[in-house]
Amino acid sequence: MDQKQMFKHMVDFNQVVFYNFFQALTLLQGQIERIANSAIDQADWIPAESLKAIELWDQSFKDACDNFRSNVDQSYKQIKKYFAG
Repeated sequence: MDQKQMFKHMVDFNQVVFYNFFQALTLLQGQIERIANSAIDQADWIPAESLKAIELWDQSFKDACDNFRSNVDQSYKQIKKYFAG
């Protein structure tokens, strides 16, 4: 097996590991979010402005995760394009 083919297999393996880890992390984050939302819903003492800030914080985190995932996808496409040529 030549070096280029071996490196391609290494990149493919790395991509699978990343996607599996990212999926597990996303599931864990979803469960933590449900627990946190349940606790926040029961906390009547939190002002409405703080609730809005928490919602914005949560949305910015989700957007950052999506952006990170798309950047990683783009990087893997670049690497695979290099090996295709």
